Amino acid sequence: ISNVQVTDSDATGGDTLIAKNSSTLSNTTNWCGDASYLSISGDATMIAGGSNDITIRAYDAFNNIAVGYDGEKTLVFSGLSASPSGKNPTVENASGVDTDFEEATTTVFVDGVSASGNSTLKAYKVESATVSATDGEIDSEGHGLSLTVNPAVIDHFTVTGITDPQTAGTL
Repeated sequence: ISNVQVTDSDATGGDTLIAKNSSTLSNTTNWCGDASYLSISGDATMIAGGSNDITIRAYDAFNNIAVGYDGEKTLVFSGLSASPSGKNPTVENASGVDTDFEEATTTVFVDGVSASGNSTLKAYKVESATVSATDGEIDSEGHGLSLTVNPAVIDHFTVTGITDPQTAGTL
């Protein structure tokens, strides 16, 4: 069905509604409400140091995508920790710049959904956590991304505690 018209079939304003096909619609009403919460989706697992394209959606209180949640929105992401070396997890902002978790970043929404390629998450600590976001008024509590960050392949290792110079066969 490409065009649906919903009309009140009870002249008294009762709650009986009829949906039918219509080739010409006028007086169209947006049936979703204001954004009530955010939801984050993406891959459930990733490798430390890698990236994960995430999508943020805004929903109304009735679980409809809130299409009025549009344009640039300032979000703060949380839930992931810094790596042992201190490298913070990041989310790419609308300008393509990585922004640390717990810092405000701009995300572009089109009809209640973050724009494609707009939110790339990078994580560096091996952990299982829930990625959350808030715009200061609504948040993703209960609708965050459950994420497991797995270790990457060993790149190098460091041996410490040996004094210079060493002679072969001695400690």
